Amino acid sequence: MDPVTFAAFARIERRAEEVRHAYDPAFRPADTELRRREGPQVYPDVDPLATAPPKGAFFVVTDGAGKRAYTQDGGFRFEGGALRASNGASVLGFRPGQNAASPLAVSAVDVALGRVHSPRIDPDGSFTCALRSLDSGTGRTIERRVLVGRIALASFPAASEPGDGTFVRAPAGVAPTIGRPMDGGFGGLHVHVRQGGDVDLEAGLERLREAYASLDALQAAHKATGDAEKTATELLK
Repeated sequence: MDPVTFAAFARIERRAEEVRHAYDPAFRPADTELRRREGPQVYPDVDPLATAPPKGAFFVVTDGAGKRAYTQDGGFRFEGGALRASNGASVLGFRPGQNAASPLAVSAVDVALGRVHSPRIDPDGSFTCALRSLDSGTGRTIERRVLVGRIALASFPAASEPGDGTFVRAPAGVAPTIGRPMDGGFGGLHVHVRQGGDVDLEAGLERLREAYASLDALQAAHKATGDAEKTATELLK
């Protein structure tokens, strides 16, 4: 396959991929012209850990190798005492008294003893859990809500935001600003909602149609060239 035809097929695959992800949570197409003019949609979700970031902000997550990624998918879950993203990555935040973002998790001992339950996220990014403990004086079980930490947010310089995916890396050479909700220019979190994809489906389908039309035109040109060469060869014979 010649390079031009290969590029045409690759363009179709790229456009089809954008359309396929139109309804994926917080998917952002790299092509900014395919993003919804009114911004991503949000959908109600009764889960106490479901949340959406303020406009233009991203949640910060890290994988097992410690590599950071950024997402607007707030479909969090509480597993093994840790706050995790929908792909299983650890959600980063600021623990009380700390200025560096780290994975938000409660004591493994408390988890093993079944002391922790009812995790919740508030608009200021506070991630809290109910903690049961034994009062040594009365022998009674007491319960209190404890702050695990505040969820970290990231913002990127204009025209430097990551795109093309639900979980994305920072662009090369770009350092995001990291902060807390309702602090340092960041707005509050939207709780009990999930952010939808940011693909303008109508525009995506039009781009896909254009990609197919371009391939059809290229194939027609190849066929015309082939027919002309065949005719020339027959005349020489």
